[in-house]
Amino acid sequence: MLNIKSLGPISIGVPNLEEAQKYYQELFDTEPVAMFKNFKNEGFSKNMGLPTDSEVSFCLIKFQHCNLVLELFESISPNARGEIQKHSVNDLGGPRIMSLQVEDVLKAFEVVKTNSSLEILNTKEFVPTTFSSVSTAQFTLGKEDNNIPAKERVASHLIEKHFFLFRDSYGLIWKIEERTIDSSFEK
Repeated sequence: MLNIKSLGPISIGVPNLEEAQKYYQELFDTEPVAMFKNFKNEGFSKNMGLPTDSEVSFCLIKFQHCNLVLELFESISPNARGEIQKHSVNDLGGPRIMSLQVEDVLKAFEVVKTNSSLEILNTKEFVPTTFSSVSTAQFTLGKEDNNIPAKERVASHLIEKHFFLFRDSYGLIWKIEERTIDSSFEK
């Protein structure tokens, strides 16, 4: 079993590092932590599964209001393969959705909706809503599965939570969800 201590940087392959850094700074108010321009390092390349003479540029950017770091990665040599993929949430393989919690989902939705570089994953008429009714018989709760009050708290939590999904210019799908006081799944 892996003994995971915390979440590390989420790596995103980008065609232009400076443009991507600016994009995420404007979208999420990130700040740069470290920048590696035209970086050549045999050990790094080996660990990344790249040829040992590879040249890359990458930077780490931190979200200012939560403990999340993105690693934006541009391959200079060898050249990056293909185009940015725009997967559906139900495609297999690879990470599909990064979830972020906010105080006011409807306010966040208005911000995202007005940004032409973002694609809301729904119809134009869509407005974020909550889960429909959730029964305690529809899910299990690990060791607490026989604890009906705990399952009722989770069900209640879900029907109060608004969320929506959007895709950014680099193909990553983001889920914006309401941060509620009772985070039943996190207990």
